[in-house]
Amino acid sequence: MCGFPYSGKSTLAKELSAQTGIPIVSFDDTWRVLEISFPDLTYDMCVENCRKQITNYLLKENRSVIYDSTNLSKHHRDELATLAESNNAKSEVIFIDISVEEIKKRRETSRKDKTHHDVADKDFYGAMKRIDRPEDAIGISNTSEKDSLIASVASAHK
Repeated sequence: MCGFPYSGKSTLAKELSAQTGIPIVSFDDTWRVLEISFPDLTYDMCVENCRKQITNYLLKENRSVIYDSTNLSKHHRDELATLAESNNAKSEVIFIDISVEEIKKRRETSRKDKTHHDVADKDFYGAMKRIDRPEDAIGISNTSEKDSLIASVASAHK
């Protein structure tokens, strides 16, 4: 998955997982577990290392993985592609490409109902500035594209 915070990556990941049984390796979930279990740690590196180790384990077991994170930099996406290649697996980037206005609305809603962990302003606006838009990704910008992708992935994993 690739996209800004609040773009719908986790929602799509959950829908894909429900249809296919493919496990999700999630930034948000890993962060929550570490935050509860080890409140004194510096999280960024720990979260990244945990997610990559879990992904590597699943790929070594010949299992598919949905890697749910912003993956805004080409460098991060290339690292994941290399990890997949080293396990004789194929990787695909799904880019959730919705408007900045919609993302800001979702963020405000999330802050009110606390459905997601909050993303600090500096991280949220920093993400808007530093994205390397993926050129060879599967692009999702509306519900019909999302539904089509889910059906396609589900039929391929039956």
